[in-house]
Amino acid sequence: MRMIFIAILILCIYNFNINPALFGFIIGLSMLFILISGVAIIIVTNEEIEFMFKRIFPFISRSKKIAFTDIKSIEFIERGYSALTIILNQIIFVAGNTRPADYYIIYLNDGTHYEHQCQGSRKEHEKAVELVNAGIQRCQQQHQKHR
Repeated sequence: MRMIFIAILILCIYNFNINPALFGFIIGLSMLFILISGVAIIIVTNEEIEFMFKRIFPFISRSKKIAFTDIKSIEFIERGYSALTIILNQIIFVAGNTRPADYYIIYLNDGTHYEHQCQGSRKEHEKAVELVNAGIQRCQQQHQKHR
């Protein structure tokens, strides 16, 4: 998505002298979208899972770490296309990805849950869930040994 706005930005800068007011406005909007768009990243370590949304500037990026000891279970929900979405995409062209976002639901030991939207292949997400479940089991086994 960021690449689309970069292409629009370059095109508007190139044609700025044709209509400075219009292209100036579009340049401003493109810059705003470039700055606020980001990439969702999931990092699984031996002790925790970290969900990051990285943006160009670190001070507007978000990150949430959850230790395996705090996780009861994790679930990956893959959303597919609905028939209505496919029909609307054929009738009205919408730039970008119109597919609903996939997401993780992490159920915590305290009864709450955390949801995180994500992108990527099903295989990558299944691997992440597998690693987290292995980490949860490892933490539970260590906890039982110390009893």
